[in-house]
This record gives sequence, structure tokens and C-alpha cells, in this order.
Amino acid sequence: QHKSADGSSVPVPKPIPLESAHSLWEAILKLEEKTLFGGQSLDAAQRRRQVLLITRAFDSMGLVHIWSKETEEDVADWKSAMTPGSKELLEQSYITIHHDMQQAYAELLFANGGLSPALVKDSDLKWNRAFVSAYLSNKRDRDKEGTLDSSRMYALEFLIEHMLRGNMIPQAVTLLQDERFIKNRMDMQGWEQGTARHVKDTKLLYTRLKQSKESGSSSSLEPTEVALAVFEKITEFLCNEMAGVNDAFLEEGCRCIHEMGTSMVEMKCRDQALAQYKIALKLLLPRKVSFAYVEVYSVGVVLLESGDIQKGLETLEGCLHGAQSNNAIFSRKNMYCRALQKIGDAMSILGDYAEAFKHYDMALTAMYEESVDNRLLIGTVLHSKGRVLHKLGTIQQAIKEFEDGTRWKTLELGDCHFDLAMGHYWTGNAYADLDKSHEATVAYEDSLRLLKLNINHASEEEITARTRLVEGSFYKVAGDHAESLHAYRLALECLQEHFSHNRERIADVMHMIACVHVLMGDDAKARVMFQKSLKERDDGESNADAANSLYFLGCVYVRAEETDKGLSCLSEALSIQKSSLPDTDLMADTLTQIGAIHRSRKDFEEAMKSYKEAFRVREELHGTDDPSVATLLQEMGELMHVSGQLNEAMTYFNECLIIHRRSMNVGDVLVAETLYWKGDTLLALKEYKEAASCFDESLRIREATFGTSHPSVGDSLHKLGVAEYKCKNNDKALHCLFDALSNRKRRPGNQLGISEVLADIGDVRFSNEDFMLASQFYTDCLSILLDEYGRDHQSVGEIYTKLGATRAHLQNFEEAKTFYQRGLLIWKVKEGDVGKKVAGINRCLGILGYVTGDRPQAMKYFSEYLEICKVNESQPDVDRVRVLYLVGKIHEKKGDDENAHLLWSQAYRMYAVNGFSVSHPDLGRDLSKSLEAAESVGASFFQTVSKGLFQEVVAESDDNDASNPDRAQLIKTANFIT
Repeated sequence: QHKSADGSSVPVPKPIPLESAHSLWEAILKLEEKTLFGGQSLDAAQRRRQVLLITRAFDSMGLVHIWSKETEEDVADWKSAMTPGSKELLEQSYITIHHDMQQAYAELLFANGGLSPALVKDSDLKWNRAFVSAYLSNKRDRDKEGTLDSSRMYALEFLIEHMLRGNMIPQAVTLLQDERFIKNRMDMQGWEQGTARHVKDTKLLYTRLKQSKESGSSSSLEPTEVALAVFEKITEFLCNEMAGVNDAFLEEGCRCIHEMGTSMVEMKCRDQALAQYKIALKLLLPRKVSFAYVEVYSVGVVLLESGDIQKGLETLEGCLHGAQSNNAIFSRKNMYCRALQKIGDAMSILGDYAEAFKHYDMALTAMYEESVDNRLLIGTVLHSKGRVLHKLGTIQQAIKEFEDGTRWKTLELGDCHFDLAMGHYWTGNAYADLDKSHEATVAYEDSLRLLKLNINHASEEEITARTRLVEGSFYKVAGDHAESLHAYRLALECLQEHFSHNRERIADVMHMIACVHVLMGDDAKARVMFQKSLKERDDGESNADAANSLYFLGCVYVRAEETDKGLSCLSEALSIQKSSLPDTDLMADTLTQIGAIHRSRKDFEEAMKSYKEAFRVREELHGTDDPSVATLLQEMGELMHVSGQLNEAMTYFNECLIIHRRSMNVGDVLVAETLYWKGDTLLALKEYKEAASCFDESLRIREATFGTSHPSVGDSLHKLGVAEYKCKNNDKALHCLFDALSNRKRRPGNQLGISEVLADIGDVRFSNEDFMLASQFYTDCLSILLDEYGRDHQSVGEIYTKLGATRAHLQNFEEAKTFYQRGLLIWKVKEGDVGKKVAGINRCLGILGYVTGDRPQAMKYFSEYLEICKVNESQPDVDRVRVLYLVGKIHEKKGDDENAHLLWSQAYRMYAVNGFSVSHPDLGRDLSKSLEAAESVGASFFQTVSKGLFQEVVAESDDNDASNPDRAQLIKTANFIT
């Protein structure tokens, strides 16, 4: 059933004799034996039985109505009409076919596989060819009569379509370019309706020729050349007809030429489209100046879509100038507002977002005055504005514009229209960037629903590209990255094949593919796609999209530990953001990443500069109480912590906690994170009780949020255990550390985390003087470290030192010496010969030599220790006092009393001046006893020791209070010596 252009239906056939229907069906069976019966031949009786089955089936399903012409009653016993000797009954029986129901049944059979596709295709092909041939064979006779009967009217409208359905391509090409056919069609239907029908037929021909080419046909007909030749013929006809016509006919003819230009754009023939619009423009000027701006606008839009942004912008600004001087006409045609919108789009592509917003707002202001007539365009402008806001990272405001735009369009189009699909898609993208997966999924589903329902509102290629794009985003939000990647790739292939001129769209999809690769952990492929995306964008184009791609590419490089390349990309992104964009969250993210790179390079000053700038941007965008501001304070606090500026770190952590507690639940995990870092800083400041309190609160929040098995719970337990150990709460420390060990053992691949806890449990056991158990935990820790790092890592050297200490306390001195020496070799490589750790191990080896009576070993290592302290100008400490005392004892045992007493006096002076008597009184008593032997020492010693000693000691003491125990001890000793 065909529909004519005015919407009326072509009448269906009238009732026919049943005998004729039977003859037709029997003829069809004979014709289609090969298709229906696999090549078998039926005899006459078999064919009659098949016809009987057909009739019975149709009748029982209500698809036909059989009745008697004579009595006008139903034929109840229609089977009798088919038996021999029933000719009279058969002649009187008529059949009416319910075509609409039969069509529905045929479609059902085809969909469910009950109707052979080959039969459907072959029947359609043969019927259409027969129709065309029958019409053309009788055409000459009708032409002689000179009448325009209904058959001819039907043929002028639908004959091309029947030719194409009958695969009569060459005949269709010839007829479409036939001047008489064009003239007759235009005369019968009018210019606009005739052009519209001709354009429709031409586009259908273009599609068929493309499909034929893609299937490998050897046809010499080029789809684009054929279509352009047809358009050229119609344009030539119209231009000839418009010579000397009045304004009304002039406008109508130019509208027809314009329509063909639009079709050329859809076929990607943009140069030809521009020429077409210019033909219309030339015809309109100077008689119809105001109408001519429609063509100027169209030229500008085509230039934009062709990628010639600057020329397109100049053309649209010319259109805008004309629109402003013809307000009455352009308010009616919306050209003024459309031009403003397109200029805004062009400014957005060029990165001039302030100008883009200015033009969008001007368009909206003008349209709101007559909003009832401009609903669709208002929605379009709001969508454009939302896309720019989304690019700039103002996502909440972008969502508002998207949803408002969709509401305006819905008022005009209803809620089931193709033009709403992309609005839902953009809204879904914005929600996805806010991690609101449910809202994003709903928006994507709405978009897909509309794309599938409205398959005739755009080209097949456009529908395919958009559908695959939405599917890619839908699967991405759902976490199905493989399907997302597949859909995005199909979208990219479609765009590259059919929309290669639109480099911005192609670059956007490449960026999306790269982001999915990042989510899948395939940084190498992500890097390639980000680079292709940047290359695809126009040369010299610096906008938010380019900055976005550079930012993500920089992050990929950083993750691959290629920080030089990462810093280069991030710096370039920041340069674009600062030069052409307002302050955005993306700028703050970029600055934060740059700061993190400087932090990893220990360039703390540059890192802090970046963090402070990011903090300024966040604070200006969101105010002082926003969680993103607190996150920057956290970053700055961590930076101060690792750079050793612990008090500054505490300031940042405290400010961060204030914001967190004001802006979110006290039990939030971000609060726990800040408490954890604050506790670690307090540990470094030796504020152990306060540190334990922070770790304890952090632990309670994390346990309540994640349960006891989460990694962060294990981290809090570990640090709490260390803090309790420093507070000398060893039982509680062990309880926390063993819980932390159990937590970390649940996670595969966390061996280093396990080794840290084992080492700390060893420290607590050592503190409890349970040296055997301490040694066992240290040994387990060492085994892990050797597997993870090998023999030369500093962590291995640390554990060797601790094992040396435990072996020494267990009086296994040879093993102790071996472990100390292994640790010493590692630390000399890491720190050099005068490092702090090297000094400490030398001291331990010296003590070991002293205890075991190996005086040469003791003197060797003690001497190296004292030399390192001298070179490094180390602050005096108890360890150096002890070494000086022990070296003095070695000299005493060698009979070198003078040097022994010199060393003891030096040790005692260091001991007394630095206030070690309160914390280490036993050491002071040992020194006093050794110095009491001074009575038997010769004058040379007294001259050295007593000269000015009392005055030196008192002068170096800051406290002359007689109640000071250090001062009292000094006076007593000095009096005894002198």
C-alpha cells in the first residue's frame, strides 16, 4: 500500500472471483516450485491440494472473506467450489483479501523465519520490474491521447521508486536525468513538491549505488557523480524557469536549489553545496536581500562543518550583520539566533569561551521574547552552552543546561523524538564525570531508546556513529570496558569512513578510546590514542579538549614513570588553560599533578608552588569549606611531612580536618586519612600519645566504614602499634601489630607490608628483652626483603643490624659480628663512608669487640665512629659519651692512663654540658669512678685537665641555678679534680 505525497492512500483492489484467486495461486506455485519445494515438480492434483491449503489457512485466520455474488452471503462450504462438477458454485464465489492483515502476517512470518527471504526478495524484484515494464509498454498509447490519467500521475510520483525496487538502476539513472520527465513531474506536482520527490529518489538511488559498490559490483556508475548530475539537471531546469518570474516564484525556486544544497552536504559534497548555495544567493540578489541571508547562513555552516572555522566564522558574522538590519524577517525565520548559536559553536572550537557564552546568551535573550515560537532552538542553544560548560569542568551547571535544553525541546517535539537523543547522551556524560553511575545509565538508556525508535531522522551512517558512541559510554559506566572499547572503535570507524571532515568528532572518540585503555591498565595503547587525538585536532587549536587530552596523556606518562614526558604534557596543558581558559577544576587537577611530580623528585619548593596555585583555584571556584580544598591542604601537609617540615605539616593537617569535619560526616574516610597522616607527623615529632590518639580514631573510622579486612585498617593498626610501642605500652603494641600482620597476610602480593610489621614486632620483642623471639621475627622479615629487594637494599642492611643486636644479646658474638658487617657494607654503598648509619654500626662493632676482648677490633671501629662524628660535626649524644668512655677503658687496660683520663674527661664534659645526667645517671657514676683515679696521675695530666675545666663547664651551662643537678654534679667533680 503506497502513500502519495499529500498523504492520501492508493485504493486497494476490489473483490475478485475466487476462481481467479485460485488460478493466481496455482500459477505462483508453478512459478516458484524451485524456491518453495526445493526443485521438486508438482502435478496438477498436487497443486490443487496446495491451493486448497492456502485458501483454508487464509480463511481460518480471517485474512480473506469468501462470499457469493448472487446471494451476497458467505460461502460456508467453499471446499465444494473446488471439487469437479462445481463450476457454477465456483463462478459465483468471490474473495476479498484483507491486505493490511495479510501484510502484518507476512512480516510476522518473515521475522520468525517462516517466510523465505529469497522468496520475499525475488517476488518484490519481479513484481516491480513487471509493473515498470507494463507501464512503459502502454505509455506510448496514453501519450498519444494527451491525457493525464491517474496511472500517469501515479507513475510520475512513484515510477523511479518501482525501478529501484526492481533493481533497474540504469533505467532509473536515465529517467531521473530525462528533461521531459523532470518537466512533467514539476508541472504536475509543483516546483517544491516535485523537487522534494526528485531529491528523495536521487538519494535512494545514491544509497543503492553505494551498497552495490561496497558489495564489490563492477558497475561503472559512481554514486556521487550520478547524484550531482541529477541535481545539476534540476538546477538547470529551475534557473531557466525562474527567468522573469515574480518574487514568490523566485523564492520558491531558490528554496528548491537550497534543498539540493542541503542534500549535497549530507552526501559530504561540501564544495558543490557551497556552489549550490551561491547560485541561490546570486538569483536572490538584489531583489530579495533579506531572504539571501538564509543562503549566507548556510554557506557559513557548511564552512564550519568542513573544518574551515575562520572562513565560516566570517561568513556567519556577515549573516548576523544582515540579520540585525532585518529584525522582523529574521525573528520570524530564526536566522539571527541560529547565526549567534553557530558563532558561539565556532568560538568554542577556537577556545574563546567567553565569546562563545556571549553569543549563546545573546541568542537566548532574543528567543525568550518569543519563546513559544523558538522552543526547539532554545533547547539547541542550551545544549551547546552545556557542552562548553562541561568542557570547562563546571559539571553541575552543565547538567542544568542539558536538562533545561531537553525540556524545551520536549515541549516542541514530545518525548519520543530523535533530536532529544544526544541531549540525553551529553547529560549522561556529565553525570558519569560526577561518578553518578545510576543517573548516567538512565540518560544513556533514554538516548539509545530514541536513536532506535527514530531511524529515519538522519542518515544510516549518522545513526550508527551516534548509537555506537552512546553504547560505548553506557558500557563504560557499567564497568564492561571490553564492550565499551568495541563500541567506541565501531563509532570511530564509522566517523573516519563517512565523516572524515569532522576532525573534532573523530578526536573526541579517540580521546574516549584512550580513556578506556587507561581504565583497562593498557597505558601503551592509551598513550597512542591520546597522541592521535591531539594530532587530529586542527593545527594551532588550543582549547579545553586539547588541554584535557594533554592532561590525561601526562598522567599516563607519570604512571609509566616517564616523568619528564609527563611534566612536559602537563605543563603544555597548563599553558593552554592559563592562556585561553578561565580557572577550572581541570586546571587545579593539572597543577596538583605537576606538584606531585616535583614532590617525587624532591623538588619541594616547586611542588609547594604548584599546590598553592591549585589551592587558590579550588578556593575561588568552590569556597573555603569544599572537600576539594581540604584535599589540597592534605597534599600540602604530606609534602611538608616528607620534606621534614613537620610543624608546617601539622598546620595543614589541622586546617584540613576543620574543613572535613564541617563539610562531611565526622566518620568519613577522608577524615580518617588526614588523621592517619597527622598521627605519622606526630610520631616524627615524638608526640607519641597524641599520635596514638590520631591512629586510634583513624582505625575506628576505617573499621566502621570498610570492616576489619580492608588494607587501610591494617595500615592504621600498624601505625597504632608503633605509637603504643613508643609510649612503652608494649602489650597493646603487640596486640595491634599482630592484628595488622593478620590483616596484611590476607592480601596476596603484600609481602613488603608484612615485612614492615614483622620488623616492628621484632622491635617490641627486643624491648621486652625477648631476644630469641625478636630474632625470629627479624629473620622472617629478612627472608621477605631478600626475595623482594635482593642483598643490597638498605632495608636489608637495617634488618642485618637488628639481627646483629639480637645475636649479641644472646651472646652469639660471631653471628652478631657477621650480621653487623653485612649491614655495614650495604650502608657504606648507600651512604658513603661517613654516613649516619655507618657510624652507628661502627659503634656497635666496637662495643662487640670490647665485650669479646678483641681490643684491636674495638679500637678500629670506635676510631672510625669518632672520626665520622668529627667530619659530620655531629651533635653530642649519649652514644658518643659511651664510646669515649670505653675507648678510655681500653687505653687504661693497655696501661695508657694519660690518654684514658683525657678521653674520660672529654666524655664527662660532654655528658655534663648536654644534661645527660637525668636520663643516664649510671653513665655519670661510671665516669666519676674512672676520674677518681686522677689522684695517682702525674702533673702533666693535671696541667691538661684542670686548666680552665671548671670555668669551661660552667660557662657552657645555660642554667646557673644551684638546684640544677647537672650543675651540682659538675661543681662536685671539678672540685674533686682540682
